[in-house]
Amino acid sequence: MKQRKNETKIVIVEDDHHYRENLATTINRHPGYTCSSFYNADGFIEFLKNGGEVDILLLDIRLTGMSGLEAIAPILDLREELKILILTIYDDNPSIAWAMRAGVRGYLLKSSTEEEIIEHIERVKLGHIIYSVDVSRKILKESVNEHNKYKLSAKEIEVLQLIAKGHPNDKIANKLFITRSTVETHIHHIFEKMRVHNRAEAVAKALKDGLVD
Repeated sequence: MKQRKNETKIVIVEDDHHYRENLATTINRHPGYTCSSFYNADGFIEFLKNGGEVDILLLDIRLTGMSGLEAIAPILDLREELKILILTIYDDNPSIAWAMRAGVRGYLLKSSTEEEIIEHIERVKLGHIIYSVDVSRKILKESVNEHNKYKLSAKEIEVLQLIAKGHPNDKIANKLFITRSTVETHIHHIFEKMRVHNRAEAVAKALKDGLVD
């Protein structure tokens, strides 16, 4: 495929031929992107050693030979600035935790739609760290269990996360598929439980206690 100037170069490392080729075709149809693929991590690492160009890597976990998780460190040793997005069927906590500690930019499940995958690629390209809804909920649940000394509910934690991102009540309502009134009720309960008077105080405490990033 002919490379156009300023196109974002995507590489998929995935040992399922059918899935790999279908996804590559989808990405190549998207304006501004060009996509190539490898069936194992060893081949991609050799590609990097030979000066291969790539901006974003979509990396599966379970691969023939070296696993995706094992490959993260040597890949980033070769190309520190490379943005890695895990794309897998596995949503177990150890895999998510390992990937996060290793420095990936996102963790996405293969159950995601093509539109969701493209959206995540675009957000990672802009520098965001992004996780799929299912994975985010799993991380959120762990956060609640480990850091939630205020006894906030899971929904209150979700609202707090969105407050920390600067979202107004209307946008929080849209994102969580609840009414503005329900958002306001959650915020009232958050303030009471955290013993704060405003959003800034709530976010400051949440950051300190590891409830939000």
